[in-house]
Amino acid sequence: QQQQQQQPAATKAEAKSCDGKCSCKGDVTLTAKKAPDGLSVSVKVDLPPAKGPDLPSLVTQEKRKVNRDQEEKDTRADDDAVQGPENRSAWKGFTPQQSSLPLTSDATPDYSEIDSWFSSQQLFGAVRNLLAERAGEDSSIPGYAGMVDIIHKMHERSLSAEVLTREARAVFEGILPYFGLGWAAPAWKNYIQAQAPDWATNYSFVLVFQSLFPWLMGPMAGGDEVELEVPYPSLSAGSADSVTTIKVPQTLEVERCRLLEGTQCASICVNACKVPSQEWFKEDFGMDVHIEPNYEDFSCKWKFGKKPPPLEEDEAVMVPCFKKCPSTKKGQQDARRLREHSRPIKTTEEPADSVAGLSSEEAGGQCFSPATASSSSSSSSS
Repeated sequence: QQQQQQQPAATKAEAKSCDGKCSCKGDVTLTAKKAPDGLSVSVKVDLPPAKGPDLPSLVTQEKRKVNRDQEEKDTRADDDAVQGPENRSAWKGFTPQQSSLPLTSDATPDYSEIDSWFSSQQLFGAVRNLLAERAGEDSSIPGYAGMVDIIHKMHERSLSAEVLTREARAVFEGILPYFGLGWAAPAWKNYIQAQAPDWATNYSFVLVFQSLFPWLMGPMAGGDEVELEVPYPSLSAGSADSVTTIKVPQTLEVERCRLLEGTQCASICVNACKVPSQEWFKEDFGMDVHIEPNYEDFSCKWKFGKKPPPLEEDEAVMVPCFKKCPSTKKGQQDARRLREHSRPIKTTEEPADSVAGLSSEEAGGQCFSPATASSSSSSSSS
């Protein structure tokens, strides 16, 4: 009896919450009983009822998202109020404003009418076939977007800027032979360019591009006119509408380059268009031309009869990587670096990650246009 009196009575612990220290998320009850064969312990867990989604929390998150979106719109509006929409640079991701063509739902020009021209269809087909031949494959994407896709593939696989320039020039050189006009370039260089006045040859190229290449670059117009005296003013002398002088355009002004806007890449602009075009015109036609792309609004000017400066001094290469650049080389293996791999670079006092007053972070990833003040021929990635 004395031993039995000393035996503890059965005890039951109070239910205590786990306080989030385990995964049960409920209350635990521990029961201990004295039994002849030892101590018997049982555990009971009371789980709370399942809860549905926390609607108040979801509503709060959605409100926060709406507020963030509104803040972004307000910031954009403030920028417009301070700078004006015209100062929102295209290379920074803003959509250019100028267009003489109708706009689509995404604010890009509608090129459907231009693409329907017979000349556009023939030239587009030729250029796309030549690109696919150089790339070793075509694109499954139809239309102009497919051509841009091929160009991007060529850009991605190029081991250097010179390789991309060489591939692009081969395409240009193949256009005239594609239509059985391979004799045209040497004939122009040897007989027309060598003897005709500069204003006449310059104007001839303005007319050719205005007539045949709006599908590639978009609408364009002549500019920088020179005033010429009419050879035989006496024929109209004395009449009310007598003409003694005429104005002849000498440069080509592209309103909003379709290729530049489509590729969103300054490296492609410089290495696959500007540089090979300048070389091709000079060597095959005897024509100097300086191509000046404007990355602020994607316009472009072709100055026929003007010798281009060394590429490292050309403003076309002094641009950071475009914000919308789709290249996988963005910030890692842009054309500037590719050119640096192939030739020694002179050191300059300006840090490599500073171009046009912008740091690599401000530029969206130090994917610069060509060799800024160093190599003899360079270009940019996006």
